[in-house]
Amino acid sequence: MASETSTPPPVPGTLKDHLFGLGLKKKAFFFRELATLVEAGVPLTRAAGLAGGHVEPRLEASLTQTLEQGNLLSTALGRHPCFFGEFEIALVAAGEAGGCLDLRLKDLAQALESQSALLMMLLSKLWYPLIVLHLAIFVPTLPLLVLQGPAPYLTATLGTLVPLYALAGLAFLFWRLGFRPWVEWVLGKVPVLGTTLRNLAAARFLGALGHLYESGLPISRCVALAARSSGNSRYAAQVAPAAQKVDSGMSLSQALSQTGGLPRMALQMLQTGEESGRLPEMLARTATWMHGEVENTAQKVMTLLPVLIMLAVGALVGLMVIRFYAGHLQMIMQL
Repeated sequence: MASETSTPPPVPGTLKDHLFGLGLKKKAFFFRELATLVEAGVPLTRAAGLAGGHVEPRLEASLTQTLEQGNLLSTALGRHPCFFGEFEIALVAAGEAGGCLDLRLKDLAQALESQSALLMMLLSKLWYPLIVLHLAIFVPTLPLLVLQGPAPYLTATLGTLVPLYALAGLAFLFWRLGFRPWVEWVLGKVPVLGTTLRNLAAARFLGALGHLYESGLPISRCVALAARSSGNSRYAAQVAPAAQKVDSGMSLSQALSQTGGLPRMALQMLQTGEESGRLPEMLARTATWMHGEVENTAQKVMTLLPVLIMLAVGALVGLMVIRFYAGHLQMIMQL
Protein backbone atom coordinates (compact mmCIF):
# COMPACT_ATOMS: atom_id res chain seq x y z
CA MET A 1 0.00 0.00 0.00
CA ALA A 2 1.22 3.45 -0.79
CA SER A 3 2.42 5.77 1.90
CA GLU A 4 0.33 8.64 3.04
CA THR A 5 0.55 11.84 1.01
CA SER A 6 -1.15 15.16 1.69
CA THR A 7 -4.13 14.86 4.00
CA PRO A 8 -7.38 15.40 2.06
CA PRO A 9 -10.11 17.58 3.60
CA PRO A 10 -13.03 16.08 5.55
CA VAL A 11 -16.20 15.22 3.67
CA PRO A 12 -19.12 17.36 4.90
CA GLY A 13 -22.05 15.42 6.29
CA THR A 14 -25.75 16.11 6.56
CA LEU A 15 -27.51 16.90 9.83
CA LYS A 16 -28.66 13.28 9.98
CA ASP A 17 -25.05 12.13 9.57
CA HIS A 18 -23.90 14.34 12.45
CA LEU A 19 -26.68 13.18 14.76
CA PHE A 20 -26.88 9.46 14.02
CA GLY A 21 -23.79 8.44 12.04
CA LEU A 22 -23.73 4.89 10.70
CA GLY A 23 -24.80 2.97 13.76
CA LEU A 24 -22.97 0.13 15.48
CA LYS A 25 -24.44 -2.66 13.36
CA LYS A 26 -23.53 -1.02 10.06
CA LYS A 27 -20.01 -0.19 11.22
CA ALA A 28 -19.50 -3.74 12.47
CA PHE A 29 -20.72 -5.09 9.12
CA PHE A 30 -18.40 -2.72 7.25
CA PHE A 31 -15.27 -3.75 9.13
CA ARG A 32 -16.20 -7.44 9.11
CA GLU A 33 -16.72 -7.43 5.34
CA LEU A 34 -13.58 -5.36 4.77
CA ALA A 35 -11.50 -7.77 6.87
CA THR A 36 -12.90 -10.74 4.93
CA LEU A 37 -12.15 -9.15 1.56
CA VAL A 38 -8.62 -8.12 2.55
CA GLU A 39 -7.91 -11.59 3.93
CA ALA A 40 -9.19 -13.10 0.66
CA GLY A 41 -6.62 -11.07 -1.29
CA VAL A 42 -8.89 -8.38 -2.73
CA PRO A 43 -6.93 -5.11 -3.23
CA LEU A 44 -7.59 -2.69 -0.39
CA THR A 45 -8.92 0.03 -2.69
CA ARG A 46 -11.51 -2.31 -4.18
CA ALA A 47 -12.33 -3.93 -0.83
CA ALA A 48 -12.92 -0.59 0.91
CA GLY A 49 -15.15 0.62 -1.92
CA LEU A 50 -17.24 -2.55 -1.88
CA ALA A 51 -17.63 -2.67 1.90
CA GLY A 52 -18.35 1.06 2.13
CA GLY A 53 -20.95 0.96 -0.62
CA HIS A 54 -22.86 -1.79 1.17
CA VAL A 55 -23.42 0.34 4.29
CA GLU A 56 -23.55 3.85 2.80
CA PRO A 57 -23.52 4.51 -0.98
CA ARG A 58 -21.58 7.76 -0.57
CA LEU A 59 -18.67 5.90 1.02
CA GLU A 60 -17.91 3.77 -2.04
CA ALA A 61 -16.67 6.58 -4.27
CA SER A 62 -15.08 8.56 -1.43
CA LEU A 63 -13.02 5.71 0.02
CA THR A 64 -11.98 4.47 -3.42
CA GLN A 65 -10.88 7.92 -4.59
CA THR A 66 -8.94 8.69 -1.39
CA LEU A 67 -7.08 5.38 -1.48
CA GLU A 68 -6.30 5.70 -5.19
CA GLN A 69 -4.59 9.01 -4.41
CA GLY A 70 -2.07 7.11 -2.28
CA ASN A 71 -3.54 7.77 1.16
CA LEU A 72 -3.81 5.29 4.00
CA LEU A 73 -7.09 3.64 4.94
CA SER A 74 -7.07 5.46 8.28
CA THR A 75 -6.86 8.75 6.39
CA ALA A 76 -9.74 7.75 4.12
CA LEU A 77 -11.89 6.85 7.13
CA GLY A 78 -10.84 10.05 8.91
CA ARG A 79 -12.44 12.08 6.13
CA HIS A 80 -15.81 10.92 7.49
CA PRO A 81 -15.87 11.96 11.17
CA CYS A 82 -19.66 11.61 11.16
CA PHE A 83 -19.35 7.90 10.38
CA PHE A 84 -16.08 6.77 11.99
CA GLY A 85 -14.89 7.73 15.45
CA GLU A 86 -11.41 8.17 16.90
CA PHE A 87 -11.40 4.60 18.23
CA GLU A 88 -11.97 3.02 14.81
CA ILE A 89 -9.53 5.32 13.01
CA ALA A 90 -6.81 4.84 15.62
CA LEU A 91 -7.11 1.05 15.59
CA VAL A 92 -6.90 0.99 11.79
CA ALA A 93 -3.82 3.24 11.98
CA ALA A 94 -2.31 0.86 14.51
CA GLY A 95 -2.89 -2.05 12.14
CA GLU A 96 -1.29 -0.14 9.27
CA ALA A 97 1.75 0.76 11.36
CA GLY A 98 2.15 -2.80 12.63
CA GLY A 99 1.55 -4.54 9.31
CA CYS A 100 -1.46 -6.41 10.69
CA LEU A 101 -4.36 -4.49 9.19
CA ASP A 102 -6.53 -7.57 8.65
CA LEU A 103 -6.25 -8.53 12.33
CA ARG A 104 -7.13 -5.02 13.52
CA LEU A 105 -10.14 -4.95 11.18
CA LYS A 106 -11.36 -8.20 12.74
CA ASP A 107 -10.79 -6.78 16.23
CA LEU A 108 -12.79 -3.70 15.28
CA ALA A 109 -15.67 -5.76 13.93
CA GLN A 110 -15.72 -7.90 17.06
CA ALA A 111 -15.59 -4.87 19.37
CA LEU A 112 -18.44 -3.13 17.54
CA GLU A 113 -20.51 -6.32 17.50
CA SER A 114 -20.00 -6.66 21.26
CA GLN A 115 -21.05 -3.04 21.80
CA SER A 116 -24.15 -3.57 19.65
CA ALA A 117 -25.08 -6.74 21.56
CA LEU A 118 -24.59 -4.95 24.89
CA LEU A 119 -26.78 -2.06 23.73
CA MET A 120 -29.53 -4.42 22.59
CA MET A 121 -29.38 -6.25 25.92
CA LEU A 122 -29.66 -2.95 27.76
CA LEU A 123 -32.68 -1.88 25.70
CA SER A 124 -34.36 -5.26 26.16
CA LYS A 125 -34.03 -4.95 29.93
CA LEU A 126 -35.10 -1.31 30.09
CA TRP A 127 -38.17 -1.16 27.86
CA TYR A 128 -40.56 -2.55 30.48
CA PRO A 129 -39.38 -0.31 33.37
CA LEU A 130 -39.51 2.72 31.06
CA ILE A 131 -43.09 1.92 30.02
CA VAL A 132 -44.03 1.56 33.68
CA LEU A 133 -42.31 4.89 34.41
CA HIS A 134 -44.43 6.67 31.80
CA LEU A 135 -47.60 4.99 33.07
CA ALA A 136 -46.68 6.03 36.59
CA ILE A 137 -46.51 9.64 35.43
CA PHE A 138 -49.66 9.71 33.30
CA VAL A 139 -52.09 7.40 35.15
CA PRO A 140 -52.04 8.64 38.79
CA THR A 141 -52.67 12.21 37.63
CA LEU A 142 -55.79 11.33 35.62
CA PRO A 143 -58.04 12.80 38.36
CA LEU A 144 -56.51 16.18 37.51
CA LEU A 145 -57.72 15.76 33.93
CA VAL A 146 -61.24 14.94 35.13
CA LEU A 147 -61.52 17.54 37.89
CA GLN A 148 -59.46 20.47 36.61
CA GLY A 149 -59.11 19.99 32.85
CA PRO A 150 -56.27 19.33 30.38
CA ALA A 151 -54.00 22.24 31.33
CA PRO A 152 -53.20 21.17 34.93
CA TYR A 153 -52.91 17.54 33.79
CA LEU A 154 -50.39 18.34 31.05
CA THR A 155 -48.48 20.62 33.40
CA ALA A 156 -48.15 17.85 35.97
CA THR A 157 -47.15 15.14 33.49
CA LEU A 158 -45.02 17.00 30.97
CA GLY A 159 -43.41 19.00 33.75
CA THR A 160 -41.84 15.73 34.89
CA LEU A 161 -41.04 14.20 31.49
CA VAL A 162 -39.73 17.22 29.58
CA PRO A 163 -36.70 17.81 31.87
CA LEU A 164 -35.78 14.12 31.63
CA TYR A 165 -36.03 14.13 27.83
CA ALA A 166 -34.14 17.43 27.63
CA LEU A 167 -31.28 16.09 29.76
CA ALA A 168 -31.01 12.92 27.66
CA GLY A 169 -31.15 14.94 24.44
CA LEU A 170 -28.43 17.34 25.57
CA ALA A 171 -26.16 14.46 26.55
CA PHE A 172 -26.70 12.86 23.13
CA LEU A 173 -25.99 16.14 21.29
CA PHE A 174 -22.86 16.80 23.34
CA TRP A 175 -21.62 13.28 22.55
CA ARG A 176 -22.26 13.52 18.81
CA LEU A 177 -21.35 17.15 18.12
CA GLY A 178 -17.75 17.30 19.32
CA PHE A 179 -18.08 17.58 23.11
CA ARG A 180 -17.24 13.94 23.79
CA PRO A 181 -14.40 14.69 26.28
CA TRP A 182 -16.86 16.60 28.46
CA VAL A 183 -19.33 13.72 28.38
CA GLU A 184 -16.53 11.27 29.17
CA TRP A 185 -15.54 13.43 32.15
CA VAL A 186 -19.11 13.47 33.48
CA LEU A 187 -19.61 9.73 32.96
CA GLY A 188 -16.24 9.08 34.58
CA LYS A 189 -17.54 10.63 37.80
CA VAL A 190 -20.55 8.28 37.97
CA PRO A 191 -19.96 5.42 40.44
CA VAL A 192 -19.52 1.98 38.83
CA LEU A 193 -20.09 3.38 35.32
CA GLY A 194 -16.93 5.49 35.45
CA THR A 195 -14.82 2.53 36.57
CA THR A 196 -16.35 0.31 33.89
CA LEU A 197 -15.60 2.78 31.10
CA ARG A 198 -12.06 3.22 32.39
CA ASN A 199 -11.48 -0.55 32.46
CA LEU A 200 -12.88 -0.85 28.93
CA ALA A 201 -10.44 1.79 27.68
CA ALA A 202 -7.57 0.02 29.48
CA ALA A 203 -8.53 -3.33 27.93
CA ARG A 204 -8.54 -1.80 24.45
CA PHE A 205 -5.22 -0.12 25.14
CA LEU A 206 -3.55 -3.33 26.30
CA GLY A 207 -4.97 -5.41 23.45
CA ALA A 208 -3.71 -2.98 20.81
CA LEU A 209 -0.37 -2.63 22.62
CA GLY A 210 0.19 -6.39 22.55
CA HIS A 211 -0.49 -6.71 18.82
CA LEU A 212 1.67 -3.70 17.99
CA TYR A 213 4.55 -4.96 20.12
CA GLU A 214 4.45 -8.31 18.31
CA SER A 215 4.73 -6.49 14.97
CA GLY A 216 8.21 -5.22 15.89
CA LEU A 217 7.50 -1.50 16.28
CA PRO A 218 9.46 0.47 18.92
CA ILE A 219 7.71 0.20 22.27
CA SER A 220 7.27 3.97 22.57
CA ARG A 221 5.52 4.05 19.18
CA CYS A 222 3.37 1.12 20.29
CA VAL A 223 2.29 2.98 23.43
CA ALA A 224 1.39 6.13 21.47
CA LEU A 225 -0.72 4.24 18.92
CA ALA A 226 -2.34 2.00 21.52
CA ALA A 227 -3.33 5.03 23.61
CA ARG A 228 -5.29 6.43 20.66
CA SER A 229 -6.89 3.01 20.19
CA SER A 230 -8.40 3.08 23.69
CA GLY A 231 -11.44 4.99 22.41
CA ASN A 232 -11.37 7.34 25.41
CA SER A 233 -9.65 10.70 24.93
CA ARG A 234 -9.14 11.31 28.65
CA TYR A 235 -7.62 7.89 29.19
CA ALA A 236 -5.42 8.29 26.10
CA ALA A 237 -4.07 11.58 27.44
CA GLN A 238 -3.34 9.90 30.77
CA VAL A 239 -1.29 6.95 29.45
CA ALA A 240 0.36 8.69 26.47
CA PRO A 241 3.25 10.14 28.59
CA ALA A 242 4.38 6.55 29.23
CA ALA A 243 5.89 6.56 25.72
CA GLN A 244 8.46 9.21 26.68
CA LYS A 245 9.23 7.42 29.94
CA VAL A 246 9.94 4.20 28.04
CA ASP A 247 12.23 6.09 25.65
CA SER A 248 14.19 7.35 28.66
CA GLY A 249 14.97 3.76 29.69
CA MET A 250 12.11 2.97 32.06
CA SER A 251 10.37 -0.40 31.84
CA LEU A 252 6.85 -0.50 30.41
CA SER A 253 5.20 -1.61 33.65
CA GLN A 254 7.01 1.07 35.65
CA ALA A 255 6.14 3.78 33.11
CA LEU A 256 2.45 2.81 33.10
CA SER A 257 2.37 2.61 36.90
CA GLN A 258 3.44 6.26 37.08
CA THR A 259 0.58 7.31 34.81
CA GLY A 260 -2.03 5.62 37.03
CA GLY A 261 -3.76 4.20 33.97
CA LEU A 262 -3.84 0.54 35.02
CA PRO A 263 -4.96 -1.29 38.17
CA ARG A 264 -2.40 -3.01 40.38
CA MET A 265 -3.26 -6.52 39.15
CA ALA A 266 -2.72 -5.52 35.51
CA LEU A 267 0.64 -3.92 36.34
CA GLN A 268 1.76 -7.06 38.17
CA MET A 269 0.84 -9.18 35.16
CA LEU A 270 2.83 -6.89 32.85
CA GLN A 271 5.82 -6.99 35.18
CA THR A 272 5.67 -10.79 35.16
CA GLY A 273 5.64 -10.75 31.36
CA GLU A 274 8.69 -8.49 31.24
CA GLU A 275 10.64 -10.65 33.67
CA SER A 276 9.77 -13.88 31.86
CA GLY A 277 10.33 -12.50 28.36
CA ARG A 278 6.68 -13.12 27.39
CA LEU A 279 5.40 -9.57 27.36
CA PRO A 280 3.13 -9.89 24.26
CA GLU A 281 1.43 -12.95 25.75
CA MET A 282 0.90 -11.23 29.10
CA LEU A 283 -0.44 -8.11 27.39
CA ALA A 284 -3.03 -10.26 25.62
CA ARG A 285 -3.93 -12.10 28.83
CA THR A 286 -4.23 -8.85 30.77
CA ALA A 287 -6.47 -7.37 28.09
CA THR A 288 -8.66 -10.49 28.16
CA TRP A 289 -8.88 -10.34 31.95
CA MET A 290 -9.89 -6.68 31.90
CA HIS A 291 -12.49 -7.33 29.18
CA GLY A 292 -13.90 -10.04 31.45
CA GLU A 293 -14.08 -7.58 34.34
CA VAL A 294 -15.95 -5.11 32.14
CA GLU A 295 -18.43 -7.77 30.98
CA ASN A 296 -19.06 -8.98 34.54
CA THR A 297 -19.70 -5.44 35.75
CA ALA A 298 -21.96 -4.74 32.78
CA GLN A 299 -23.99 -7.88 33.50
CA LYS A 300 -24.45 -6.82 37.13
CA VAL A 301 -25.48 -3.31 36.08
CA MET A 302 -27.94 -4.72 33.53
CA THR A 303 -29.48 -6.84 36.29
CA LEU A 304 -29.71 -4.08 38.89
CA LEU A 305 -30.71 -1.16 36.68
CA PRO A 306 -34.28 -2.32 35.92
CA VAL A 307 -34.81 -3.02 39.63
CA LEU A 308 -33.61 0.47 40.54
CA ILE A 309 -35.88 2.02 37.93
CA MET A 310 -38.87 0.07 39.28
CA LEU A 311 -38.06 1.24 42.81
CA ALA A 312 -37.84 4.82 41.54
CA VAL A 313 -41.19 4.38 39.78
CA GLY A 314 -42.75 3.09 42.99
CA ALA A 315 -41.40 6.04 44.95
CA LEU A 316 -42.63 8.46 42.27
CA VAL A 317 -46.11 6.94 42.25
CA GLY A 318 -46.29 7.10 46.04
CA LEU A 319 -45.19 10.73 46.06
CA MET A 320 -47.70 11.71 43.38
CA VAL A 321 -50.56 9.95 45.18
CA ILE A 322 -49.66 11.60 48.48
CA ARG A 323 -49.45 15.04 46.86
CA PHE A 324 -52.75 14.55 45.03
CA TYR A 325 -54.76 13.44 48.06
CA ALA A 326 -53.02 15.92 50.36
CA GLY A 327 -54.11 18.74 48.06
CA HIS A 328 -57.71 17.54 47.95
CA LEU A 329 -57.76 16.97 51.71
CA GLN A 330 -56.59 20.53 52.20
CA MET A 331 -59.38 21.79 49.92
CA ILE A 332 -61.95 19.78 51.90
CA MET A 333 -60.65 21.15 55.19
CA GLN A 334 -61.02 24.70 53.89
CA LEU A 335 -64.70 24.20 52.99
